[in-house]
Amino acid sequence: MLIHRKRPTLTAATASIVLALLALIVAPTALAAPVKFEQAATGASVTIDSGRYVAGERIEIEGAGFTPASGTTGQPLVAVKVDKAAVAWAFGGADAYTGTVAGASIWFEAADDGTFEGWIEIPTSFVAGEHTLYFLSGTASTGDKKTTAISVSGPVAVTAPPTASLSATSAQVGDTLTLTVSGWTAEAGGGQKVALKIDAGATLGCVQTDSEGNGVGTVTVPAGTEPGEHAVRLLAGSECVSGSGVLQPPARSQALSLTVLATPTIPSGESGSTGTSGGGAVTTTPTPTIAIPAVRKAWIANGKLALTLAGGSGAKVKIAVQTATKVRLSPQGKKRVLTLARGTTRLLKGIARLPLTAAGRAWAKQEGPTTVKISLSSAAKTRVFRIKVG
Repeated sequence: MLIHRKRPTLTAATASIVLALLALIVAPTALAAPVKFEQAATGASVTIDSGRYVAGERIEIEGAGFTPASGTTGQPLVAVKVDKAAVAWAFGGADAYTGTVAGASIWFEAADDGTFEGWIEIPTSFVAGEHTLYFLSGTASTGDKKTTAISVSGPVAVTAPPTASLSATSAQVGDTLTLTVSGWTAEAGGGQKVALKIDAGATLGCVQTDSEGNGVGTVTVPAGTEPGEHAVRLLAGSECVSGSGVLQPPARSQALSLTVLATPTIPSGESGSTGTSGGGAVTTTPTPTIAIPAVRKAWIANGKLALTLAGGSGAKVKIAVQTATKVRLSPQGKKRVLTLARGTTRLLKGIARLPLTAAGRAWAKQEGPTTVKISLSSAAKTRVFRIKVG
C-alpha cells in the first residue's frame, strides 16, 4: 500500500478580509496514478506513486521481483540513483538500509520474496525537468544473499516549488493588492484551483492557474479590518474542488504576511480650507497632518531591502534608496549612483520591505556594509536619511 507524501502545514492568526479575484481559466485536472517501471529480462519492477513531483516532495516506492538468487545470509540490497548518479537525498521507510555501502548513498533491503518499500525525498533545490530513476541490485547485500544483476529505470518529471507574492506587504483599509502565483500545477499536469483565505477564515475565493501553474488575483482590504499582522493563506488540492478529500493533488499550502495599518486620524482642532454657504455659515474642511516616518535601521534579507520606520502619520510615502556615493558594479564599469530599491508605504511604525532593483541585486552580492541614501516623500515634503546597510 502506497502512503501519502509528506506535505507542509501552516498555522494562522485570526481576522477577516475581502478578496476580489481575477483568474485564468483552464480545464479540471484528473487524479495522479501510480507509475510502474519493469525490467522484462528479470521480471523485477518498481512502482512509484506518481510520475510528476514538486521539488521537496517524497517519492513513495514499492519494489517486487528482487528475489535472492544466491547466498544464505542477510538480504540483497537495492541501490537508488538519479540520472545514473549517486545522490545524497533523504530516504526512509520500512526497508530503508542505513549502513554504509560503496557505490550509492540510498539503499533498500529486499525480502526473500523479492519485495521492498520505502521513500526518497527530492531536495527543494533539485533542478526541475525530466529525470530518470534507477533501481540497481546484484552487487551488494547485508550478508551473502544477492540477486542477479537487476536494473529497473523510469522517468519522473520534477517541477520547482510553487511561489506566491503580494504587490505590497502592508496596506490600509480600501487598498487593493495584486496577488501572483506561479508553479501551482497538479500532479497529473495542468493547473490547480488555489483557494484564498485570511487567517483561519472561510474560503473567500479561488484562483484557477493555467497549464504552467500561473495565475493572478487581487486582494482588497475591507472596512472593519483590524490593524495588525494577518496571513493571506493559499491552499490547493481539496479547497475549491467539489467533493471531499484530496481530489486535485498535490495538497499544498503557503502563507503570505500582510500588515494591515491603522487608518490615520485627523488631530483635533486642525483645519484646512474654509468657505461660506449661501446663508453665511462657515464650513470647515479638515486637513490631516502629514508626518513622514524616520528610518532607524536598514538591512537586506530574502532579496529585499528592509527598513525600520517610526513616527509616521499613516499618509502614503514614496521611498527611494540609492547609493550614497558613485560605485561601479564591475571592475571595468563606470562609476555611478545606483537606485537600489523603491516603493511606497503607509506605515506609522514597523518594517517596510522594498524589492531590490536589478542594480540593487547586483550591488547586494558584492558590497559589504555601506552607507545608502534613503529619500521619503509625501505631499511635497521630503526627508533624507543616510543609513549603513549591514
